[in-house]
Amino acid sequence: MSEQVLLIGSGGREHALAWKLSQSALVSKIFVAPGNAGTGTGDSKVSNVALNVKDFESVAKWCTDNSITFVVVGPEDPLAEGIADHLAKNAAVPVFGPGAQAAQIEADKSFSKHFMVRHGIPTARFETFKDPEKACKYIREASHKALVVKASGLAAGKGVVVASCADEACEAVKSMMTEKAFGAAGETVVVEELLEGPEVSILAFSDGKNVCLMPPSQDHKRLLDNDQGPNTGGMGAICPYPGLTQDQLEKIKTDIIEKTVHGLAQEGARYIGVLYAGLMLTSDGPKVLEFNCRFGDPETQSIMCLLKSDLMPTLKACVRGNLPQAPPTFDLVNSAVGVVLVSGGYPGSYHKGLEISGISSLQDLKTVQVFHAGTKESEGGKVVTSGGRVLSVVAVETSLAAAIERATAAAAKIQFDGCFYRSDIGKKTCSSSGRAKFRYAGSTVTAHTSGGLSYKDAGVDITEGDLLVQAIKPLAKMTRRTGCDADLGGFGGLFDLKAANHTKSKLACRTSGVGRKIKLAARHGHHYNIGMDLVAQCVNDLLAIGAEPLYFLDYFATGKLEMQVAEEVVRGMADACLEAGCALIGGETAEMPGMYSEKDYDVAGMAVGAVPLDISHQAGSAVAAGDVIIALTSSSLQHHDFELLENILATGNLNPDRLHGLSGGSSLAEEVLSPPTIYIKSLLPLVQSQKVKRFHPVTSSIAECLSLLISPGLKVKVDAHTWAVRPVFGWMADMANLTASELFNTCSCSVAAVLAVDSQNVSLVLGSLSQDLSDRAEVIGHVVSSTGDGDHLLIDNVVEAVDASKRKARQEAPSNFVSPSDASYTFPVSSPTKPDVSDILATASRAGAVVSRRGMPATFDLSELGLAEPILVSGTDGVGTKLKIAQSLGQNSTVGIDLVAMCVNDLLASGADPFYFTCYLAAGSSDLPCLTEVVQGVAAGCEKAGCAFVEQQMSALPSIYSKDVYDLGGFAVGAVEKSRILPKFSEIRPGDVLIGLPSSGIHSNGYSLVRRVVEVNKLRFDMPSPFNANVTLGHDLLTPTEIYVKTVLPTLRSGKVKGFAHITGGGLVENIPRVLPPGVNVVLDANNWKVPSVFGWLQHMGKISSYEMSRTFNCGLGAVVVVDPRDKSQVLQMLNEAGAYAVLVGSVVEGKGCESTVTISNLGEALLSCWARPRLPERKKRVGVLISGSGTNLQALMDYTQSQDNDSAAHITLVISNVPKVKGLARAQKAGIKTQVISHKKFKSRAEFDASVHECLVEHDIELVCLAGFMRILTGEFTSKWTGRMLNIHPSLLPSFKGAHAHKMALEAGVRISGCSVHFVAEEVDGGAIICQESVPVYPGDTVELLSERVKTVEHVAYPAALELVASGRVQLGDGNKLVWNW
Repeated sequence: MSEQVLLIGSGGREHALAWKLSQSALVSKIFVAPGNAGTGTGDSKVSNVALNVKDFESVAKWCTDNSITFVVVGPEDPLAEGIADHLAKNAAVPVFGPGAQAAQIEADKSFSKHFMVRHGIPTARFETFKDPEKACKYIREASHKALVVKASGLAAGKGVVVASCADEACEAVKSMMTEKAFGAAGETVVVEELLEGPEVSILAFSDGKNVCLMPPSQDHKRLLDNDQGPNTGGMGAICPYPGLTQDQLEKIKTDIIEKTVHGLAQEGARYIGVLYAGLMLTSDGPKVLEFNCRFGDPETQSIMCLLKSDLMPTLKACVRGNLPQAPPTFDLVNSAVGVVLVSGGYPGSYHKGLEISGISSLQDLKTVQVFHAGTKESEGGKVVTSGGRVLSVVAVETSLAAAIERATAAAAKIQFDGCFYRSDIGKKTCSSSGRAKFRYAGSTVTAHTSGGLSYKDAGVDITEGDLLVQAIKPLAKMTRRTGCDADLGGFGGLFDLKAANHTKSKLACRTSGVGRKIKLAARHGHHYNIGMDLVAQCVNDLLAIGAEPLYFLDYFATGKLEMQVAEEVVRGMADACLEAGCALIGGETAEMPGMYSEKDYDVAGMAVGAVPLDISHQAGSAVAAGDVIIALTSSSLQHHDFELLENILATGNLNPDRLHGLSGGSSLAEEVLSPPTIYIKSLLPLVQSQKVKRFHPVTSSIAECLSLLISPGLKVKVDAHTWAVRPVFGWMADMANLTASELFNTCSCSVAAVLAVDSQNVSLVLGSLSQDLSDRAEVIGHVVSSTGDGDHLLIDNVVEAVDASKRKARQEAPSNFVSPSDASYTFPVSSPTKPDVSDILATASRAGAVVSRRGMPATFDLSELGLAEPILVSGTDGVGTKLKIAQSLGQNSTVGIDLVAMCVNDLLASGADPFYFTCYLAAGSSDLPCLTEVVQGVAAGCEKAGCAFVEQQMSALPSIYSKDVYDLGGFAVGAVEKSRILPKFSEIRPGDVLIGLPSSGIHSNGYSLVRRVVEVNKLRFDMPSPFNANVTLGHDLLTPTEIYVKTVLPTLRSGKVKGFAHITGGGLVENIPRVLPPGVNVVLDANNWKVPSVFGWLQHMGKISSYEMSRTFNCGLGAVVVVDPRDKSQVLQMLNEAGAYAVLVGSVVEGKGCESTVTISNLGEALLSCWARPRLPERKKRVGVLISGSGTNLQALMDYTQSQDNDSAAHITLVISNVPKVKGLARAQKAGIKTQVISHKKFKSRAEFDASVHECLVEHDIELVCLAGFMRILTGEFTSKWTGRMLNIHPSLLPSFKGAHAHKMALEAGVRISGCSVHFVAEEVDGGAIICQESVPVYPGDTVELLSERVKTVEHVAYPAALELVASGRVQLGDGNKLVWNW
């Protein structure tokens, strides 16, 4: 029988159901009432019908008149009102959906909660109320957190408030019951216990006695990212939720779903339809938050995309009572993620009728579905908004991470005014499910400790980084080629030279960045082109010696990781690698808050190629007189041209979007941002066959590039009239006041590359290039013999060529030109000279390595390695925000060692010997004095590692890096015999032992958290070190990373080692599993190795949990090796004879499933004992505060010391005022602090008054005194009695502007910075030792009043911090009015 179905509803849920039902051969027609634009257009089976679904009589009549054979009810309201009962009775039509009695499970929260109690279904403790005062009394007095307030009736999924405190919960009660926020639905409220844990949605088909579960899903209720903002109807959903095992699902089915269906049946309500249980997965097991009597929205959209079977038979079976005969089947391999797009203002008021664009761009994507909700078709046939939740975009991919990335990217393509969506749907779950678990003595521990710092608090989002890795794995995978599978996730990327037929070859490499182009391109969203650009820069340079690109690695650094941006950059790299024929085998993504602004990023890359030894290109293809010069022209700017363009735009305050295109483009910005051409496929055969003698891309100026072709006794003659210099160059020359000659010595002038070709091969080369390239190839000159010392490069007609370019530019866009009177600025013809580092590179050499020079890539002769089947292993890394410490202290000599260490230690994980290293160094300016020192550090690291330092690329990017800031990216290449490659996954088994290699300290990971610890404790890097006498804290923190190559490599080559794990980002718990096969775990005992003091100090100062320490830092183990227990003694002996100081730290044990876990015993104790913590006060210090007025600083002190979160060592027990009835006294009394008024007017002298105050303080056992706006000058006698125990705050940065009128003096002095100082009180006014200071800017036009208010804001921070330092004993006053720090 062919079914005619009426589907009631208008949301995304109904569109998804209609979409799935339309695929059924059993269904001929689906009517949706009232439907939306998605159900009203497109599928011929589906159409909308204008029915008043609240008028059950008319619905029943319509069903009869239109021969409807089946009804599906989507929303809860009509079900609660009894539509299923009415239609079954009056239209004799089967209805999928519960009757009114059964629908009470959702419609009446009070009924639902009491039903769960009656039938033993686990749920939160609760009470129901009709009286708001009684509800609030319960909230305030309950023994548990009674913070969840629910309107008992239906409130469109929004009638739940999860409050953060009792006051907020009571406000919710008032809103629902008194202010009628949800109308009659809020006349009764349910107040529940606040449960903690992840939420999950369980939807199940029910026929009244049997149930079939759908895959678990997870809704995201809050409006904003990170589960912030108000509750909504749902902002997105993932399916399946990965955090439940099959056993747990079976228990949920029996203990919750079946109990509910059977319980309702016992109470006379057969439940037909979908039962939706919202669960909280608590530590005591799953508990029901609420039931819903229908398909969930937005869960249904994701679930339907995974339903493999026909939906119609299952719906009919539910109604007939024989569900086991038509159970649903689901795709359990893939994951679905739905992202909801909402109107601006939702869940409050919002505009309707806004035109929607971009939906059509997603129609051809097989893995993406767009479901309509609040949409309609306008009279003009446009799709417009008509509701709060407008659309759902669902993506189905092989992994949850990939589905998240795809759905979020797809959502971004849809636009309407005010459009908003969450960008983090599923990310939290993906992160927690995708990482190796961490355990203490067999029990899983939580990921954080309340009140302690974490890596995320420091601005580094590990979740986002994990998601990015998952998203880009498929991109890298598509670049695989012979010799390389392009699998990401290991310690290094691998390449099989024998498989690629390159065992008898010379390796070549080139490292580069994108230069000044990156800022402009990123600002215009050209992230994909940046990736293309980077690869092109590197691989084209390899053609200079005829090298075939084999693979590519990248370094991506940013202030705040935006996954979509990074993924677009990598996508560009991947496509460029495909075009160049090389594999994308690895990369490093560094999130570096403080180094970059949030939106900025920089990229660098290294291409590695190979040229067969029998192609002796450099020796056999020397340029000779008579050779012809061919130019490959370009319509865009080249690498170096953007330096001049950026200077022109910045100096002239010009917006490239508002400048007209000079060659037909819509704007100058769009015209200049196209990526360069990749020449590999068109030119590599010509270069390797020596039809092209020399090839050089123009990476600086055309003049400099041509000079690379010159040899002794030769000169190059070129005619600038032979190619067209694009108008953009004429415009830049005019704007920068450059002569034609200066332009040719500064820019590419529309030439992308130059070739030297034997005159006999010119026609062949030009013919080949015309077929393969869109760029024009032009003969521009030739090589001639030269005698004497004259100019060896002659470019004719330069002035004429540039003048023609200028004329064309003025013709195309005259408004782009500044009039001569305005064009008074002049640009330097050349950039600041980069330091010559060739001598430094020479200090770290190795046989077979040749340093990059004169436009030629660096090379390495593989025969020097003596390997039969060499596997190349390559890695890249940076130093992270450890650089910020080095830069702040001006101590830059060791960060280069860190850079090398981070890269070469990763290579050891594959057993590889690192043989060469390249470095990318970017800074605000290329003439920073410290850059030479940095490069010397890199050379020192290379020498320690035994590898050659073959290339140093420097890039000056003042628009990205601020003054004195630089970043480093390193690339290392090594090799290992194929038979000795590590890890030996097949040999690692339970019983194997782990040997640890001590770290030198923190190494180079986790420094954002280190800096955050220093910041929150108001410390400085130039303070004395807390764990090493006679040096500063910064000096200790800059201890360079240990390089393990020379101590470990001989042992790795012995064949006795099964695996080597470098403990880098992710700490112990995430790096050791990377060398383990499935089915095994690792147990470590922290008592077996020495944990350096710095880790104990960090944990204490940051209140960092042991879990967070273990997933962020190495905790004293820089690396571990896995060995057979029979070989442990020999391996320990070999390592220690090499100076490694290795110790036995743990073992491999049997595990369950595919996920490896790391169990660390005694880590908490080891961290506690490795650094002598300061002796905590046995009790809180009793503090007295002296005031004379309003007491704003008093309030700040009270707020801090009374907050339980701060666990302060100070307790304010007395406030004394010399003036009665001031506001400060009222503040203290409100806080429950005893007050005393001692009026100075009642005493004959200052001494008598001071004596009375002292007597009162002693009487109340006061130990510390704080002066907070106390307007009396204390006598020397009083001050001496409280020396070292009395604090004051002064409104200036002492020792400047002592005494009264500090703000007035600061303004008169014209300082640009002021602030406050907290100091010990001494007899000299404001002369005591300073404990801490906070600064504020002083602006032009400031008044005393404005500056005073600004300083007060930091006083309220500084004073409590200083009091805490003194009360805790961390700071005390020593001899000579000097501070003593007690760490």
